Amino acid sequence: MSKIAYVFGLLLFCISLQAQQDPQFSQFEGKLMKIPIKKMKFGPSYSEAALSYDSIGFISWPKIHIPNRTIKQGFPDVTRTQGFCMLLNSTMVINEDACYEFILASDDGSILWIDNKKIIDNDRTHAMLEKRDTFKLTVGTYPIQLWYAQVYPDQYGFVFDAHYYTADCPAMPNPFPDNISRLINIESSVLFDHDSSVLSQNGKEAIDSLIIDIDRLPIKEIVITGFTDDTGTETYNLDLSLARSTILKDYFLSQFENPSITVKAYGLGEQRPIADNATEAGRKLNRRVEIAIK
Repeated sequence: MSKIAYVFGLLLFCISLQAQQDPQFSQFEGKLMKIPIKKMKFGPSYSEAALSYDSIGFISWPKIHIPNRTIKQGFPDVTRTQGFCMLLNSTMVINEDACYEFILASDDGSILWIDNKKIIDNDRTHAMLEKRDTFKLTVGTYPIQLWYAQVYPDQYGFVFDAHYYTADCPAMPNPFPDNISRLINIESSVLFDHDSSVLSQNGKEAIDSLIIDIDRLPIKEIVITGFTDDTGTETYNLDLSLARSTILKDYFLSQFENPSITVKAYGLGEQRPIADNATEAGRKLNRRVEIAIK
């Protein structure tokens, strides 16, 4: 066997192994409903009243991957251009005790529940926004629910994904039953413009949403750590990562209703990469902010 064939075979094996470790989902199915737009206000689209909205169809998808698009491109299996929502059900199978990353992106709003616990709340009227949370889960089968709402056009988007993250995660307890996120990863592009440490409007909305979720929980400390890719000098990357985490720290403290929560900020620059810096996709993942909640 040639060296190239061996390397290619090893790569396929690694990809296959990764796929086996990733959470497995059944078909995503549920009602398509009409939103009474005149009753909607700026803010969350989901409430208990949403469960009684008029049904206008049924959705059944093997996966959820509808990248940001314009109204001209349309939304799959939906004839309406605005004022619709869906509550989809699925079953998730976890085959290994480990940490898993869940990714939820949407325009206008989305929510992920696992085993009837709200895990990711991305429900605000905003442009396409992505949230990533990492949890420790044990082997088992979990019921999944996903909410998506499209209030006003002209942008659509709804993406859900989950991956095996790491086998060793003692600092990330199982989120059940307390439902407290212990480590949240947010890509820097969600919070900041390129090479900037100024919190963007989308970034403020993302952090505001997070603060609403955690401000009333029994949390003592939040540790914010900024990271970059390996582009640029080590000193520049360290300074940028620290500046970003410090800005986030100040914003958290300015918005918290609970003054007893301690917030710390660190910058590690290009240290501790989670992906390959040789590719743009990898560099994008490495440009991130980790928010640890204790």
